[in-house]
Formats: sequence, C-alpha cells, structure tokens
Amino acid sequence: MGTSVVFLEGERVYLRPLEPDDAHTCYRWFNNYRIMGLIGEVYPYSPVSTANRVEDWSQTTDSVSLAIVLKKGNHFIGVAGLIHIDAIHRRAELAILIGEEKYWSKGFGSEAIEAILTYGFQRLNLNMVYLGVIHTNERAIRCYEKLGFSHDGVIREKYLIDGRYCDCIMMSLLQREWKGSNYCQVESD
Repeated sequence: MGTSVVFLEGERVYLRPLEPDDAHTCYRWFNNYRIMGLIGEVYPYSPVSTANRVEDWSQTTDSVSLAIVLKKGNHFIGVAGLIHIDAIHRRAELAILIGEEKYWSKGFGSEAIEAILTYGFQRLNLNMVYLGVIHTNERAIRCYEKLGFSHDGVIREKYLIDGRYCDCIMMSLLQREWKGSNYCQVESD
C-alpha cells in the first residue's frame, strides 16, 4: 500500500486521508458531466476551486472525508466519508463518489461504505447515518438498499439536470438496523 496512511480497510479497498495531490484526479471527476450528474452537481470546477475543496474536506472538524484506493495497484478511484457529523444527536450524512467509471458496479463503493459505516457506528457511536440520492441514480439506490438503508422520503424537484427537475430520495440506516460488516476493519488508535 505504499506510504499512505490506511484509515479504514476492506478486502479490496482501503480508505486514507485525502492528500493535496488528489485534487488533480478530483478535478477530472468534478468536470465530468456524466459522473457529477448522478449526484446533482453539474457545474464546472476550476483547478483552484477543486484544490480548495479537497483541502477543505481534509481540514473540516465535522467531517471525515477519505480517498478510496484499490489495494491492488494503489489506484485512487473515489472519495467517501461522513459529513455534518452531529455528536449531540449522534448522526452524520454519508457522501460517496466513485469517480473512475470502469470501477462502477463492481462492489468497490459498497465495500467503502461498509468500512465507513463500521467506523461511524462502532467508533463514533452514531445512531443514524443518512444520505440523499438523486432519483435517477438507480445503481446507487440499489447499493444503499442492499446495505440496509431505508427510504425516508423525497425532496421533490431538488435538482435541475438537463432542463428537467429531479427528486432527491432521502434514506437512512440506524445503528440497531445495521448488520455489521464481514470484510472491513477499523484501524485502532
């Protein structure tokens, strides 16, 4: 795994802190309409704004944002994390993006989410992890359902994509509903 610090680990992927050099790859992803249209962010990013975003992710105190890296080949394929961590109400929002399209539908996103859920429920003692997903992202919805997330409701017409309004499906998973992970481990302090 090179010199990267492994924060969370699954069978085929590990999650490490974001590094400044990741901004170049993120810039490519953030300006790919096909990728970003699936999460409702369809506006251009400059190299500077991308670098600032990656830096902000790594320095914010209410989030854990990580790079998803394939163990085989050390290839950086996405970003994931828990954002808006609320220690009082013990909840956080899940965010994930697999930016390398050739790795879609191969279980890498599910594995990364499992590692993050393990961290959130076991280490942070969260009660709930929630997310919002654009209704047209059927692949992601199926993934979240398989991981145990329940549909909580819909925010109607939240996104404007290609001149068409799209709904946001809200989903959540409670700690007591979580089945745990059979293939990831949380690194100890």
